[in-house]
Amino acid sequence: MPTLSVGSVRSRAKLYTSLGKTPEDALAQIATRQKPNDMYDIFFSSQMLEPDLLLGVKLTLDDYGFKSTFEWPLEPPGRRMQITAERANSLREKLDHCRSFLYVTTSARTECAWLPWAFGYCEGKHGLTAVLPLMPTSAEIYRGEDYLDIYPYISSHTMKNQKNILVVMHARQIYCTFENWLNGSEELLEM
Repeated sequence: MPTLSVGSVRSRAKLYTSLGKTPEDALAQIATRQKPNDMYDIFFSSQMLEPDLLLGVKLTLDDYGFKSTFEWPLEPPGRRMQITAERANSLREKLDHCRSFLYVTTSARTECAWLPWAFGYCEGKHGLTAVLPLMPTSAEIYRGEDYLDIYPYISSHTMKNQKNILVVMHARQIYCTFENWLNGSEELLEM
């Protein structure tokens, strides 16, 4: 099943920023439109995504029809590793306004101290946590590493009517639609 690729996500960001905005400016603009009490389908986080990939993931999830949010502004790498009660409360508040949590990972994975905490917090609160792998090409098969291998992962699927949808893969050939998963109906389908 095709995964989202780094190239497709970067292309989506480039399309959005073709009017002269930088990815950082676009992310800041999006973040200012998001209100603290807004509800979101998805909160996604990553190790250290470059701004164009962060923007591309946001726009791609929105293109699929889901309201998504992310952590912005990103803390400098040194501060992202610091664990404080203030930062935990800030993240918890944002995570409480989301129905699901996606852990975005790439082949250039760099561990961030907060991601396992956020993953566990959301799994306990909502039960809806998954990995969103960004592979070098969409044809590559995702193989989870470390503890991420026990979680379902997000992929794309082309329906018979040629519509692309997001799916939650529970095994190589078993999935449910992302929409059903988000709404608590995990009717599993086989490929």
